[in-house]
Amino acid sequence: MNDLRSIKRSLICIVVLLCIATLYLARDMLLPIAIATLVYLTLQPVIRVAARLGLPIPLAAGGLIFGIVITMVVGGYLLSAPVSEFIAEAPEISAALKGKLQDLTQSLARVQEATSAVEDLAEGTSETISVSVEQPSFIAFAASGLANFSSLAMVGLVLALFMLATGPTLLQKVVSLASSEQDKARVRAAALDIEAQISRYFLTITLINAGLGIVVAAGLHVIGLGNAYIWGLIAFSFNFLPFIGALVGAGLLAIYSIVEFDSLAFAFLPPAYYLFCTSLEGQFITPTVLGKNLEINTVAVCLAVILWTWLWGLPGALMAVPLLVIFKSVADHVPSLNGCSTLLGTR
Repeated sequence: MNDLRSIKRSLICIVVLLCIATLYLARDMLLPIAIATLVYLTLQPVIRVAARLGLPIPLAAGGLIFGIVITMVVGGYLLSAPVSEFIAEAPEISAALKGKLQDLTQSLARVQEATSAVEDLAEGTSETISVSVEQPSFIAFAASGLANFSSLAMVGLVLALFMLATGPTLLQKVVSLASSEQDKARVRAAALDIEAQISRYFLTITLINAGLGIVVAAGLHVIGLGNAYIWGLIAFSFNFLPFIGALVGAGLLAIYSIVEFDSLAFAFLPPAYYLFCTSLEGQFITPTVLGKNLEINTVAVCLAVILWTWLWGLPGALMAVPLLVIFKSVADHVPSLNGCSTLLGTR
C-alpha cells in the first residue's frame, strides 16, 4: 500500500514538472491561447447580455474586440511621445540626477573607496585582470519584449474574437463532454459561475485601476508635477502588475521628480503620494469591492507572480493573478481540488 502511494506521488511530481517544462518551452504558442481564454471568460457575460438585447453575437464580439484594440492603440499613442522624449533625454536626466544627488553620491563614493582600500590590503599587491561582457541595454531588452508581447496579444485577441463569435456553442460543446445529465448540469453551472467570477474580477480591477490613474494624475497635477496625466496612465497600467508595479512606478516617478523640482525634500512628495494611493487601493479598496469570494492570500499571489514571471516574463507577471483566480474558481467546483482552494483563500 505504501509503495502504491509512493508511486502515485512520484507520478504526480513528474506530471507537474512536465507541465511546467511545457509551459516554459511552448510559451510563444500558449500565451495567445491564455490571452484569448482570459478575454473570452471576461467578455462572455457581456456577449450574453447583448444577445438578450437582440444584438447579433458576431457583431457584439467584433465591437468589443475592436474597442479593446482601439483602447490599446490610443494608450500606446499617448505614452509613445513622452516615453520617446524620456529616452532621448536620458543622458541629460542622468546628469541632472547626479547633480541633485551629488552629496549623497560623494558619501557613497568615499565608503566605496575605503572598502576597496581594505580589500587591496587584504589581497596584497597581486594584479587582477577584469573582463567585462557588454550586455544589451535594459531599454532595448524591454522594447523587444514589449514588441513580442504586443504581437502575441494581437493573435490572442483574434482568437478571442472567434471564440466569442461562436456564442453559446463553445460552452455547449464543453458541457457535452460530461457523461450523465447530472454531470452536464454541474459542469454548466460551474462554467457559468467561473465566467461570472472572472468577468467580475477583470471588469472591477480595470475600473479600480482607472480610478487610481485619475486620482494619481489629479493629485500630481495639484502638487505641480508636469505631464501628470502620463503618470496617471502609468499608474493605471502598472497596477495590473501586483506588488512590483507600484514600486516600479514610484521609483520612476521619484527619478522624474528629483529632476523636475529644485527642492530634494519636495521631490519625494510625488512618489510618496503615488505609494499612498496604490497602498490604499491594494489594502482597502480592492478587497472591499471584490469581496471575500475572490480574495487570495498574499503568499499565493507572490508565488504565482514569481512562477509566471520566470515562465513567461512580463506577460506572465501581468497574467499571474488572473490565472490564479481562474484556478481557484475551478478548484471551488472540483471536489478533489477543494484543498487547493482552501490554501489559496484568505479564510
